[in-house]
Amino acid sequence: MHRAVFTGNGAYCYANALHMVLASVAQDGAGIPEPGFLECATAMPFGQVFVASDAPTFWPSPPGWNPEKGLEHAIPTLGWSCEAWYGGEAEDVAFERLRTALDYGPVLVGPVDFGYLSYSPASVHMPGADHYVVALELRVESVLVHDPAGYPYAELPLAEFLRAWRAERIGYRQGPHTLRGCFRRQRSVPRLEIIDRTLALAGALARQTPVAPNVFGGAEAVERLADQLRDNIPESLERHLLGFALPTAARRTTDAVSFLVEGNRTEAAAILHRQAVLWGSALSLGARRQWENLADVLLEISNTQRQLATILCTLT
Repeated sequence: MHRAVFTGNGAYCYANALHMVLASVAQDGAGIPEPGFLECATAMPFGQVFVASDAPTFWPSPPGWNPEKGLEHAIPTLGWSCEAWYGGEAEDVAFERLRTALDYGPVLVGPVDFGYLSYSPASVHMPGADHYVVALELRVESVLVHDPAGYPYAELPLAEFLRAWRAERIGYRQGPHTLRGCFRRQRSVPRLEIIDRTLALAGALARQTPVAPNVFGGAEAVERLADQLRDNIPESLERHLLGFALPTAARRTTDAVSFLVEGNRTEAAAILHRQAVLWGSALSLGARRQWENLADVLLEISNTQRQLATILCTLT
């Protein structure tokens, strides 16, 4: 089987948004890594989490980790700095922060609630879904944004932008009105250094134990998901798996393979390549509702994740 680079659509909103901002600020976009590399630099691809509850869910990211933490790691690791703001309920203060940041260039805004992004027909079906956009201009009655979901120069009325920006339904938000602006390159960082620092973080995340009794990480998270699919599949879990979790797991692991190969971690890359292929199989089986077969594939994935975690834990 060929190990091939994948180029195409995916739920990479913060990585794509970060790429747009950095490429806009950097002269001719020089030295800005591709979005797949940026995604890996957030450490999001290196783990899984399953939450057991009345509405169980699965995420292809490490327990206790989220895009906000990932961006906080990735931006300085890439050699950049920015001004980050969040919090406060005063709308005029939030818009003044945005206006000030826009004086320096495009602004990374998020998390925002996709359910309020009315320029997208999908918004009515995605209340509470987290997302990131790039603000380009604050107008009298609207905000002009580049939305990496496929909407360049989209215009959003101020009232709807504000509701999305409050992100009240986004559990991991640091506060309402989160933005990152005034990006500055501090130094040119070799890609191998970025990879080494990120894999050291991935190793630390692999060693962590979820603090909540109903939260499971890594290989155990995948095994718990397999058990759930053999027992009962709530409609919400099915939608989440087919619409986000399974395709994102396949995409993230595929990009992580290239990340590991570039970092000369050939053994880990081979394991993760096997896992990426298995995630693709899992998605195909899920689309055909072959849940028992999918559960079997998940057990194979859990074995690869256990092998990968052993290797990651040796990286410091």
